[in-house]
This record gives sequence, C-alpha cells and structure tokens, in this order.
Amino acid sequence: MVKIQLTKDQIFAQNSNEIPVLPGQKYLVSSDVLGSMGKPCSAYLAIIMIDSNGKEIVRRIRWLNDFSGRPVKYTIVAEAPENAKSAVIAYRINTEIAIESEWAGSVTEIEKLNLIKVSNSLEEDYDDIMDAHRARALINLKTLSEQEERQIERNITWIFGSPRSGSSWLGTQLLCHHNIISINEPLIGAHLSILETDVWHMLNPPKNGNLIELRRTIDVHGQEPDYIFCNAYRDVWIFFLKKMILHRIYCQFPESLDKKIVIKEPNGSLSADIILQIVPNSKLIFLLRDGRDIVDSKIDLYRTDSWVKKWIQPPPLTPQRRGWIIISESNIWRKLTETVRAAYEKHDPSRRLLIKYEDLRYETMKQLKKIYDFLEIPITDEELEVLVSRYSFENIPEDEKGKGKVARKAKPGGWRETFTEEEKEIMHSIMGDLLNEFGYDL
Repeated sequence: MVKIQLTKDQIFAQNSNEIPVLPGQKYLVSSDVLGSMGKPCSAYLAIIMIDSNGKEIVRRIRWLNDFSGRPVKYTIVAEAPENAKSAVIAYRINTEIAIESEWAGSVTEIEKLNLIKVSNSLEEDYDDIMDAHRARALINLKTLSEQEERQIERNITWIFGSPRSGSSWLGTQLLCHHNIISINEPLIGAHLSILETDVWHMLNPPKNGNLIELRRTIDVHGQEPDYIFCNAYRDVWIFFLKKMILHRIYCQFPESLDKKIVIKEPNGSLSADIILQIVPNSKLIFLLRDGRDIVDSKIDLYRTDSWVKKWIQPPPLTPQRRGWIIISESNIWRKLTETVRAAYEKHDPSRRLLIKYEDLRYETMKQLKKIYDFLEIPITDEELEVLVSRYSFENIPEDEKGKGKVARKAKPGGWRETFTEEEKEIMHSIMGDLLNEFGYDL
C-alpha cells in the first residue's frame, strides 16, 4: 500500500493507464484503503470514462470517508456510456472537489487495481460527487455580520448582456486571475425574470409587424398581493434575497470576503435591474454585442450537430422555422438589451462599465486593462499578454471551433454574409433603432 500524509494545501492525484472498455458493459473496481485522518468528502476513488478523442465523458466515484484506522474495501460498479472507448482508475485527495483537509492513510497502489467486467444485471453502485458541496456547505454554514455582507457585496461584479456575446471568454478565461473568484451562471436572474409571452406568440408574431411585446412575469403580476414578488412587499423580498445571494456565495467561497467575485450571468440578464436593486453596491459590466451577430450565433445552435445536442436535440431548421427564430431572437435581444441598459443608467457611474464585444475582440489588451482597473486588481502588461494569448480565438484547436461549436467564429459583422436582404430587413425592423443608438451601422 502507498502511505499518504498531506497538509490541507497538498494534493494527491493518480491515474492508471487507459483501459479499453465496451459501451454498455458494466465494470467493477475495488481498493483497500486505510484512513486515519481527514474530513468527509476530501478524497475519492474513481472510474473515469473517456471517449475516442481522449475527453472525459463521466466520472463515477466512491468517497474515502472512513477514518477509523482500519482497512476498508471501497468498490465502484459503473456502466460504460455509449461513446466510451477507454477508462482510467483514479485517486483524488484535496483536488477536483470542494473540500480540502489534512489527510493521512494508505491506499492500494494504483497499478494493482483492476477494472473487472461484471454482469450487466448488477446495479451500478457509486457515490454522488455533489456530496462534497453539501458537506462544504455545512462546514461553512454561518450567519454573516452586516460588515461581512457589505464586504462581499462590494467584491461582486456582474457580467450582464446577451448570451453568445463573449461572456464565457471574458468571465471565465480573460478574467482568470488568482485574486478573482469566477462564478459561472448562477441563474438567479433567470429565476427572477421569466418571459410571460408564450412561445407560440413569440414564433408567430401578430400581423401588424415583427416587434413583439415581451413581458416578464415579475412585471405582469407585480400588483397581485399573493404573488411572491409583489411590489407591495418589495422591501421584504429584496432584504431576504440579498441575504440569500451573499450567504450562498460565502458558503461555497469563504474567500469571497477577501477576493473579487466575477459573476457571469448572461442568461439571467433580464433581471439586471432587479439584481442591482438587491445588491446595489456590487459592480456591473454591461457586455454588449451587435444583435445581428447574436441572432446569427443563436441560429447556429439549432444545427442538428450543434454543441447543445448534449442537452436537447433541435428539430430540422426549415426555412419557416429559421424565419421564426430570427424574429423571436431579435425581439429577445432587444428586450434584454433595453433591460440591461436601464439598469446600467441607474447604477452608480463609478461602479459600472460598458464594454463592446467588438472592441474586446480587436483591442483585447486595451479593453482588458480597462476591466482589470475597474475591478481594482493590479496586473502587469506581461500577465495580460499571457492571458490574451492563451485564450485567443486563433489559439483554439481547429476541431474545437467553427460551425456547431461553442467557439464559433468570433468575427464581428459575420451576419452580413449569413442573412438574406429580407432577413436583414426583419432584424432592422426590430433592432434597428437600438443598434443605431449604440453606434452599430445598419
């Protein structure tokens, strides 16, 4: 057995060599482990299934949670997914999980572990990897003082704007910094502002034009006393939503008292005005992109080979359906942009920043320096150059970008080559005045 003695800041991570697997076949691995010190959910044994491109498909784990000092046999039974080609057996302690701990014990050498075929009648048997987050929540559970709440609130910066506007590139890559906590789409805004207009009317606009009145549930029902977000009780629900947001962030990230927090929230941007009323001392980055390029990118999601097929399988994109999508997505961009603009205009000028995607794309260093200054994070030109180079579109592998991919073409103005003249007229009838207001040529 391998003896392990770790401080909280040390990690232990081992992988076996890749082992060929058959899709649909179930496999078992077991390991003898002696744990003498550690926290629950700080270590696990795993079977990691891999596809033909060498990418992880799924990870099945067993928490190494016995610290009695006695040897314990831990076992996992897992089925190879349809597209699995191989698997590795792995140990993880203090890494790729939510809890770090002083840890002491012994584990079976990884090269002595075997992946064994078992009967497909045997049920899969593994632990929930989210147990670590539940355990961390209990460990970090506390009531923040008013001073701590204020500190976390002032550390927050929201990135609001339309989906497909470069928010992932900015929020999770260019702002990847040791003094920044990056939170990727908590979707609190999506829950607060659901569009009341039903899908049928969005896709079949009235005969009198292409502009549709999109209304949020919170606006439609705000005068109804029994509605949970009724305007009459606004002070009450804002007070408690503020506490929930701040405590939820702290529970996952106790370091949020000392670090900047960047929250990428494009799919919650319809609630930008509400969120900034709840946490008015947070900062706002309004990430704006030409709505026509947004619609162009959204249509790409409806390809049958699109990257979203892991969640949904889009139906065939017929000419009629393409026309409906152009109308509905143009209206959504308009509503979202008007909402974020209104929130931006009301927010403290010292705590807001408007960034155009097009400027960020073509003047990345200049714009990124402006953003880091806005976040009050010192960074050298050399550090900026490393980030810009590492995450530039040009450096993304060719098989990971293009049509149907998350990173598609990053080319401002690409809509001119994609849409017919009739489609351009439809978009301009919906978005034209707003595009013109923000300086986009029609």
